[in-house]
Amino acid sequence: MGLDDIVVAITVTINCAKKVGRNEPMEPEDDLFSHGIDNELTDRLVNAIATDKSVGLPSLKPKFKIDQNVFDIDEDSTINDVATIVFNNAVQDTSASKKRSTKKTLASTGKKPKR
Repeated sequence: MGLDDIVVAITVTINCAKKVGRNEPMEPEDDLFSHGIDNELTDRLVNAIATDKSVGLPSLKPKFKIDQNVFDIDEDSTINDVATIVFNNAVQDTSASKKRSTKKTLASTGKKPKR
């Protein structure tokens, strides 16, 4: 299951772009370079979208994840270009709920996890 709303993808993209580039108002049609994200910083933007627990996909409830290899962006890409990639490729991260359920099961049985 992916994101149901492009607005969520745009919001995540803008929040991550502000964290990597300049923290200033952004519009979906703005290119990355105009906000201080050059070709050297695009990898940091992609990493923030994929891994940042405060503004990236992992910050959403439920959590989402994305394969960083799907991004083909550069400094001329727009916020909307990046958000479209996020919208089309983000999937719900079900691994977090599995970890929690395992922890509950171990707690209820009184067994300690194997290390």
